[in-house]
Amino acid sequence: MNADNRRVGWRGIRRISAASGVDHLRSPGECFTVSHPGDEEAFLNRLVELWHDPDRAIEGLRELQPRVWSASGVAIDGETVAIGPVWLGRSELDGEARCLMGPTWVSDDEDAASDQARSIRLLEISEIGPRDAPVALRKPREGGFIYAAAKRLLDVVVSGLGLFLTSPLLVVIAIYILLNDGPPVLYGHLRQTRGGRSFSCWKFRTMRHDADVVKGELASQNVCDGPQFFIENDPRVTRHGRFLRRFHLDELPQLWNVLIGQMSLVGPRPSPDKENQMCPAWREVRLSVRPGITGMWQLRRTRKPGADFQEWIRFDVEYVRRASFWLDLKILSLTAWAVLLKVGRHAFDKTR
Repeated sequence: MNADNRRVGWRGIRRISAASGVDHLRSPGECFTVSHPGDEEAFLNRLVELWHDPDRAIEGLRELQPRVWSASGVAIDGETVAIGPVWLGRSELDGEARCLMGPTWVSDDEDAASDQARSIRLLEISEIGPRDAPVALRKPREGGFIYAAAKRLLDVVVSGLGLFLTSPLLVVIAIYILLNDGPPVLYGHLRQTRGGRSFSCWKFRTMRHDADVVKGELASQNVCDGPQFFIENDPRVTRHGRFLRRFHLDELPQLWNVLIGQMSLVGPRPSPDKENQMCPAWREVRLSVRPGITGMWQLRRTRKPGADFQEWIRFDVEYVRRASFWLDLKILSLTAWAVLLKVGRHAFDKTR
C-alpha cells in the first residue's frame, strides 16, 4: 500500500517473504451489519480505536490535538482534556465533561448532521497517496535536546547531592526499621518507566510483612475511584511507617532511582503495568517521559470522592504537554515548600 507502484510493492513483499510452495495467511477481522444500531456503534468504536490517520481518507477533518479529530468548526475549550483517540462530532460538549478518554467519540446533534455531511467527503482511493510511516509507530514527542539534557543534569546533581547529605539519616532510618520490625529495610515495587520498561521503585518499608496478603481482605474499604488502593488509617502501616510517610522520608531511596536514570525528580507518578492498563491512551502519554518523585498531580489533586483518578489523568497529560525546565523548577520549589509547611505545622502542634 505504501509503495510507489504495484510492481515495487510486490518486489518488496518477495524480498521479505521466505520461499515456499504454499503460503497460508490468516487475516483476523470483524463483521458488522449495516443499519443495525448495535453493530454500527461497535464498528465506530473499533474505527476510532484503530484508525490513526482518518484525514488521509476523509476530507474535512482536522486534528485538534494528537489523535483528537473533529470536523472544521468544532473545538474544545481550554479546561477540557482530551486523550486520543477521540472523534468529535458537531455537538455541544457537556460542561461537566472535563476529561475525554479515548478511544471514544461524540456524536452529531441532529440539527448539525446535514451541515457536517456537506463538509465531509470520503476520498476516492486514487486520491490517497502513500505515507512515510504509520502514526502509531512514530516516537512520541519528548521535548528538545537542551531541555532533556538540562533536566537530566538537574536530576543527577540533586539526587547525588541529596543522597550524600542525607546518608546519615538513611542509616538511622534503616537501623530504626531493623530494630522495630526486622528486615527487609527496603521495599522494591515493580513499576514502569519511559517506554514501558520495568524497574524496582525503592522505598523504606512502612508496612507489615503480610501487607500484600491482607490487601484483598481490605478491598471493600478502598476509597479510591481508580486503580490505586487507599484506606483511611490503613492497619497494614507500621508505627514507624506512619512517621516516615507523614514527612515523605520513606521516598528518600528513590533518589537512587533518579541517579541511575530510572526516574526523574519531576514527572508522572511511577505506576505498575496493571495501573497503566486502565487507560491505554493515558499510558502512552505518561510513559513517554520518566516518572517522577513529585509532579503536578501530587501538588494539585483535590482528593474529591470519585474524581481523583480523573484528576490524575488530567494533570499527567497537562504536565507532558507543558513540560519545561522552568515548570520542573516550579514544581520542585512548591513541593519543598509544602513539605516544610507540613514539618513546621507538626512541630507547632507538638509544642501547643
